[in-house]
Amino acid sequence: MAEDRRVRKTKKAIQDVFCELTKEKKLNEITIKELCARADINKSTFYLHYRDIYNLADSIQEILIRDVCSIIDEYPYDETIRKAPEIWKRIADTYFKDSNDLGMLMQRQGMQSLVREFERAVIDTIMKKFVDAGMKENSEAFFQHHLNVTFIINGYVGVLREFDVSEMEAAMLEVSTVSYTHLTLPTT
Repeated sequence: MAEDRRVRKTKKAIQDVFCELTKEKKLNEITIKELCARADINKSTFYLHYRDIYNLADSIQEILIRDVCSIIDEYPYDETIRKAPEIWKRIADTYFKDSNDLGMLMQRQGMQSLVREFERAVIDTIMKKFVDAGMKENSEAFFQHHLNVTFIINGYVGVLREFDVSEMEAAMLEVSTVSYTHLTLPTT
């Protein structure tokens, strides 16, 4: 069952204010009182949706990871490198276009767990595609593929963490070009 429009609007307001606050403070310094004041909601409204500030951060992390992995899942396993520029442009356009987008949380202090979970989920999503296509997990091909995918994903995530929004697209394209021209993935 879909969430009520008002609930979606309230959660979006909470998430937007959370993203703003993470530009100013570390996660453990953000208070629910401050967040609610900026979002113009009551604390009871916050607690209808989240247990605490860490539950909110986890929820945002889950949304980001789910949606990014969903984009990756749209592509066949054998196109994850060739179409990497397209895939990562879609991801950047959706979550990294402006400084308050969910993905920009990866650049904030105290959000290292988001970065680690994001990397892990993306790598696992891609590797699952290869296993589902018949690659044996204990094979040399799997090892080589896992190594290449880990290297490439760390490159993309590094760009997401380190580059300003205005530079991100060019940096992503460069990572994609280098990955596509210098790395070949073993066949299943």
